[in-house]
This record gives sequence, structure tokens and C-alpha cells, in this order.
Amino acid sequence: MLNAVYTGLSGLKAYSEGLQTVSNNVANLNTAGFKSSDPRFSELFYLDRPPLGSAGGNSQSGNGVTYSHSRINFSQGDLRPSEEQLDLALNGRGFLVLRHAGEQVYVRTGRFQQSASGTIVERESGYQLGLLKDGRIIGASIDGRNISQPQATTKISFADNLSSTAETHTISGIDTYDEGGAKKTLNVTFTAKGADHPGKWNVVVKDSAGSTIKEFEISFIGSLIAPGSETIDVDIGSGTAAHTVSFDFSAITHLSTGTTSSLKVGSKDGYGTGEISFISVDENGELIINYSNAQKTSLGVVAVADFSDPSQLRLAGNSQFKAPDEARYRLLKSGQDGVGTVTGKSQEASNVDLSGEFGELILVQRGFQASSQVLNMANEMIQQLFDLQGRR
Repeated sequence: MLNAVYTGLSGLKAYSEGLQTVSNNVANLNTAGFKSSDPRFSELFYLDRPPLGSAGGNSQSGNGVTYSHSRINFSQGDLRPSEEQLDLALNGRGFLVLRHAGEQVYVRTGRFQQSASGTIVERESGYQLGLLKDGRIIGASIDGRNISQPQATTKISFADNLSSTAETHTISGIDTYDEGGAKKTLNVTFTAKGADHPGKWNVVVKDSAGSTIKEFEISFIGSLIAPGSETIDVDIGSGTAAHTVSFDFSAITHLSTGTTSSLKVGSKDGYGTGEISFISVDENGELIINYSNAQKTSLGVVAVADFSDPSQLRLAGNSQFKAPDEARYRLLKSGQDGVGTVTGKSQEASNVDLSGEFGELILVQRGFQASSQVLNMANEMIQQLFDLQGRR
């Protein structure tokens, strides 16, 4: 009967630990990236040797239950949109890789930001986001890329139509940049030379202060630009610093549209110095720096770790997982060989199934209740033995 007491106690202990697992799942219902755990129980037994001289071999007898382990459920949680560019999640199989103090941990989702030192780190833990380079993991960093170098304007291409029946047309606010990133805004005015000079226009280029930079003439033959007027070089430099920009008129037309012309700047090169506006992830899983001068540069591809047996992973807190040395995995990029795609402005929600957890809660409660009943009954039987002893 004492064995029955210990068996009942094992049930109380095991189901108490099972309750801890279920309660932890419920408590993390709204924790981003959390993976629920399923409680697992194992039987206990011992070998009972029969008395000397008895027939038959050894017999095994149950000795209760133990809480063996909890199995992590790695099923996909819902992807929820967020407002932050560097809120990353995986849609599909795999894990994002984080680095810290020479070790790696793995997460399904994370909220990342730029640290004071220029590294891209997870907000809560401060662990650095891992990028994939030549089959190995490197830490994401913007070191040396805080500024986008300027590029001088060398060509302005005009497009659309300069009406043959208009008298004047002005294009204002054409921003140009020199090799040092200094901006100069141009205004270009086209004035028809009149009926005595059909198809000929006087062009005046001025800066934002109204000072004339250059004056020249362009001609049309019918509706097309005349040879020799397709491109005109204009020196917009200041002082002794020359800065020649080619004005390209080869694509414009000279059709009658009344007094209104649609002539405009079709394209131009050059841009000023750019500062980081924001960092984002594109559809290929590349970490992209977006600068204020509309330029972009890639920091690298976000690494995705694909484990052959995810059940080997162990919880490390903060929705992170650690892998044992014997764990086998591949380092891939977003969407490669069947792994999930890295998605920006998203967070993976917890995969806790509340209805399922309530079902587990009922089973654990019933097991605990039944074990306590066994303990009570064994105690009553022992008490009856004591009562028999007292009557002698």
C-alpha cells in the first residue's frame, strides 16, 4: 500500500508539471513568435523479484508516472502586419539567425532596429541580425554606409511637345548637382522667334536668382528637332569650377497644340548627398538602405536556417531557440529550396490554440484529481491497518 501512496504522489507531481506547461502556453497567447509546447508523460516501472522458491520468472510492476518532456509545436503562427519596416517574420519553414557574444540563436520573428554602433539588432535582446555571405553568417551593419555619395548631373533629357503655335514656355525648378553634392536649380524659358523665323526658338537658362547662365537657339524642321539642335552643352558651373550639362532635345516634337505646350524634363541624372531615410527588406529577403536622395544599396541577404530536425532545438527565452552541437541545418536565403520567405513589416503571432489548451487543462485536472483520490484511498487503507493493530 505504501507503493500506492508513492504512485499517487508521482501523479500529483507529474500533472503539476503538466499544468505548468499548459499555463505557460496560455500566458504567452499574445507573445510574438512564441511556440506552444505539448505536455508529455511517461510511465515508471520497477522489477519485482518473487520470493525464493516461488515458480515463474521476474514480474514488472507499475510505479507511477513522470513528466518526461514537453514537445515544442513549430507550426506556423498567423502573420500580422505592423508599421515598422524592420519587423521581420518568416512565412514558411525556417528560422532567422541572431548573433551574440560568439553564439547563435534562432527566432521565427523579430523587431529589429539600428543600434548606436550601426548594427541591426533585435529590439528586446540586442542580438545582431545574421546575413548570409558566401555560405556563412555575418552580422548586419550599416558601418561605412551612413552616407550616399553625390553624383554630378551630366544630362537633362526633355520630353513631350513644344507647341508650334505657342509664343513662350517655361520649365521651372530643374534641380542639378555638382560633384560635391551642391544643388543648383535651373529655370529654362523657350520663346518663339516669330513668323519671320518659323520653327526657331530662343532658349534662356537662368539660375534660381534669375541670373542668365546661357542663351542659345534651337530649330525644328516640321514637327522634328533639326540636326544640330538635338543636344546643347550648358556650363552651369560657379566661378572657375566648370560643370557642363548636356541638354538633350532629341525626343521632343513641334506640333500645334494652341498656346499650351507639354514640354517637360523627361529624365536627368545626378543627385545630392543622401542620408539614411529607412532600412527595409525587399521581396528577395535583401536588407536595403533607402537614402534621402532616392538611392538604394543592399546590406546583404537575410539568412534563413533550415533544420533537418527542429525538435532538437531548445527554448532559450524571449521566443528564441538554441541548437545543440549535433543539430544539422542549412543556411539559405529567402524562399530558397522550399524554406520560408522573409517578410518585412510583419510579425508572426503566437501559435497557441486556446481551445486546445483548455482541453489539455481539463485532462491535466482530471489526472491530478484521480491521483489525489488514489492517495486518499491508500491512506484510508493504511489507517484501517493501524485501527486493526489498536484493537488487539
